[in-house]
Amino acid sequence: MKNILLLALLSFALLNPINSQSLLKTFDQEANQYVKKKKNKGLVVGYFSEGEQHFKSYGAQSEIDKSLPSATQIFELGAVTELFTTALMMQLEKEQLLDPTDCIAGSMEEGFVIPNYLPLKCTDMNIWAPMLNDQPMNRQVRSCFPDPLAFPECITFCQLATHNSGLRFPFKYRYMWEPFEKVSKRKSLEKTSKKSFLKQIKNTNVYSKPGTYYSYSVNGMSLLGLALSEVKDEPFESLVNQYLLEPLDLKNTFFNETSAQEIQIIQGHDSKGRPVGLQDMDARIPALGLKSSPKDMLQFLNYQLDNKHFMSDLFYEQRQGRVETGFRLEGDKVFQGYGWKLISLDPTNKDEVTYWISGSTDGYNVFLAFDTTNKTAVVLFSNSENSVRDLGFQLVKALSEKTIASSVTALDLK
Repeated sequence: MKNILLLALLSFALLNPINSQSLLKTFDQEANQYVKKKKNKGLVVGYFSEGEQHFKSYGAQSEIDKSLPSATQIFELGAVTELFTTALMMQLEKEQLLDPTDCIAGSMEEGFVIPNYLPLKCTDMNIWAPMLNDQPMNRQVRSCFPDPLAFPECITFCQLATHNSGLRFPFKYRYMWEPFEKVSKRKSLEKTSKKSFLKQIKNTNVYSKPGTYYSYSVNGMSLLGLALSEVKDEPFESLVNQYLLEPLDLKNTFFNETSAQEIQIIQGHDSKGRPVGLQDMDARIPALGLKSSPKDMLQFLNYQLDNKHFMSDLFYEQRQGRVETGFRLEGDKVFQGYGWKLISLDPTNKDEVTYWISGSTDGYNVFLAFDTTNKTAVVLFSNSENSVRDLGFQLVKALSEKTIASSVTALDLK
């Protein structure tokens, strides 16, 4: 019996390298195709596997500058910013400055009104409605409206952090940052000051009972950042630097660039390949405002894989699945943690989880993922707004196959 098992394992080890090398070769071909279609420009791919990190660049920086993009250049991160916003919330919780289940309204500056959810009151009504041949018909309908006499339900920190607060995106921006929607229907966000943003929030309806449904919301994540700033009575950007970027030594990750960092920012392009400028997020900085390099973000993912890192407990809690999104990708349900989304890419092993997040702005698209089981991590940075998410999952799968057999050689990303 033992001999049969050994023979089976040996056969698998011999066959698996071929499969994984084929997957890696296919990924390399797809990455080259990405920069040749849809007016895309450049792509930087980085991965960490078997204790080593690798980078490879594709395409060009722009129509004018045909040189390859670099792993040290700066890209806008878009929604990847929320990894740091939610981590800041956890740091302030650690200092007992807040409880994630607290209502955020109690932390906001006096005069700022945060909407609450009012339970609906429903009544059945009989109406006469004209039907075919102008013959009236008695029909019963149910009419529901917010009950002014009901006890309002507030929005909490953790509900904002997991996109189930009941706050939705303004309708005209519905497809802008939604990680599960196509980017072809996007519409740019206008610059919004803190004052005008809070006025917008005041006039926003809470569409569903907080804590009930997942609905991705840039407004919700932006509101979380403003609330954290109020809790500590310090600017949001300063808090992220103090609690996260400086301790983690992420020197090329920032909100407001210096003159030295400015020259490292790669030119961004929209979906049609036209150059675009950097976006001024203003009040939406906590949701979309960070900039970083592929090298910095791969280092950040390496920290996620290090159980001895001084923030390993925080990282572990941050990536726990807390809300089912109602979406499926790669054939599996997607769960939402604090920033990270969770998915199982192996239908035969649901315990093998990939943690991922994607972000985009008018000129950039970013994908981050890591797998604690196989100790792998990937980053994909594009200076075009067209999505790299599917390409990212393809690399995750290839690396997952690769780590099973030690005889597989590394993908040449030099």
